[in-house]
Amino acid sequence: MDNTQKNGTTGRIIFFVFLAAVLGVFYYNTRPEKVNAPTNKEVATTVGAQIIYVEGSVEYKTSEGEWTRASANTSLHEGDSVEIVGVGKAIINIDDGSAIRLNKNSAITLTGLDPKHFIITNDKGQAYTRVVKSERLFDVKAGDTTYQSVGTAYKTINEEKLKGVEVYENKVKVLGVGEKEVLVEQGNKYYVVNTANKKAEKVFAKIVTADKDEFVKWNQTEDAKMTEEAVVVDQADTTDTSTEKNIQEDSPVISDKPVEVLSTGIVLSAKAVSGGISLSWSVTNVEAPTGFKIVKSSEINPVYPGNDYIYLSESGVRSYKWAIADGKTYYFRVCQYVEGKCGVYSNNIKLTAPTVQKDAGSETGTVSSISLSSLGSGQVLWRVSGYSELGYKVVYSKNTSPAYPTREGDKYQYLTDPKTTSATIDAFSGDGVYYVRVCEYLGGKCGVYSNEIQISL
Repeated sequence: MDNTQKNGTTGRIIFFVFLAAVLGVFYYNTRPEKVNAPTNKEVATTVGAQIIYVEGSVEYKTSEGEWTRASANTSLHEGDSVEIVGVGKAIINIDDGSAIRLNKNSAITLTGLDPKHFIITNDKGQAYTRVVKSERLFDVKAGDTTYQSVGTAYKTINEEKLKGVEVYENKVKVLGVGEKEVLVEQGNKYYVVNTANKKAEKVFAKIVTADKDEFVKWNQTEDAKMTEEAVVVDQADTTDTSTEKNIQEDSPVISDKPVEVLSTGIVLSAKAVSGGISLSWSVTNVEAPTGFKIVKSSEINPVYPGNDYIYLSESGVRSYKWAIADGKTYYFRVCQYVEGKCGVYSNNIKLTAPTVQKDAGSETGTVSSISLSSLGSGQVLWRVSGYSELGYKVVYSKNTSPAYPTREGDKYQYLTDPKTTSATIDAFSGDGVYYVRVCEYLGGKCGVYSNEIQISL
């Protein structure tokens, strides 16, 4: 065989080897078990919102879309805008229970819906915000001025000849009008621009009855409705007479009365049982192919993301026992989990968790050590010396020493049952080597950590 023939044979061999490699990579990435495998990635990073009332011509657009006619039940996300074209009104509810109400010829943008910091931009006109009590920041921006809630209800004005804020409940900080922040008290107004009366610019003035125009009166009526609804949640509580073992008699069990069945929605009920809270819900005309989130907070209207949660990935699940035994009072809601966010939420349930009294000789509640090992295919198993009453946090990352509370690049799973000693890790940051630890959960922080292992996903 001459050199020409040898070179031709070698070239064909190299070509077929290359082709085989390409086909192998293609098959690996498109094989059914990989394409259809659930990822369980937590993709939601912002809270959702919804238009619940429209009057007149109301339009909305996404951050990359075009203006479209809005209707009640239109879902909104971070970056979306809403405008009242001409005469009309609209109410936008944020999932945490806060509300934004728009007057005629007004527009806002949901600039930021991070669970810790909401930013609403008043693009033009008048926006009235009713803010739910929370540790998160709530800002309304208008040009270079920021109106930061230190309370409950205020109206921002961003018109050509009038710009400022009117405070109807609590206080509002005004930022961006000088070196120092301005604090506007309840019952006062503060205009940054007042073309009709320059002497009234950047000074405090009382809101008088004549100032309460139809838009403000309408908002105060809506505020009253919200207050009534909140009171119903609190006053509808009844004391559970359960005598289940280990529930202290002086730790009252609070539960809502039965909720009227809706034609569409999720209705949640719950009760305190030994060792935790037993929750169950019914679903009417709501599809949840990727399951549900149960969210919990010490404040009304818990949301995901933003508050403690449990993720149940099965679409048919209708009950769950959350192992909480700290004697504290919480609000619970269940939501439809879809496209990485919460969709439809249930009603609020307010409950006081039981306080467990261990019998003499039972587990001490103290963990001395946790031994972690890998079972392959992303599964991990641990053995515990002691008893972790609030369960475990499984923390994992592509960075060493994952921890809870998590750092950037870390992820965790919360397993509330102290008897659970295994979990499955997902490749939330792409294929590769992940570092994994398990810790004893002590409520807001970790106690004893396990050894660190490496697994390939």
